[in-house]
Amino acid sequence: MKTATFTYDIHATCPREKAQKMLSEFSQHSQIHPLIMKVETAPPPPDVLRRYWITDRLKWGIFTFNIRYRADILRVSDEEILTEACQSPRTTVRNHTTLSESGGETHIHVEMTLTAPDLLFDYAFSQAQTAHLEMARRIKTTLENPKI
Repeated sequence: MKTATFTYDIHATCPREKAQKMLSEFSQHSQIHPLIMKVETAPPPPDVLRRYWITDRLKWGIFTFNIRYRADILRVSDEEILTEACQSPRTTVRNHTTLSESGGETHIHVEMTLTAPDLLFDYAFSQAQTAHLEMARRIKTTLENPKI
């Protein structure tokens, strides 16, 4: 098993509450995450705030395939969101997001930690990092849209 972390920051001209709502509600993420094809809600267990089943479309060389995985919202506060996604085989993505607001701008700091089997790690890490950096761009655009 291998583990690695990457981070990114978003600065959006919007209230912190708007960012918190978007980032802690995965049912809207098919509009901002480039790999997500479908999001289904599921009953959460007692230690989870919200649970989802998410289907991503991935590409590997000339092959395109779907994966389905569980994504949990574990903690949401004014300053923090903690989520975890788990898929087979033994791949986990933990997302720790912090939110702060100053002068009408919300600063979002995201730390993503991926753990996967050695043979899958490089592909999974590359896909996660590329998708989330594109998602960061889309989040900023969406948050700064006054119609949303």
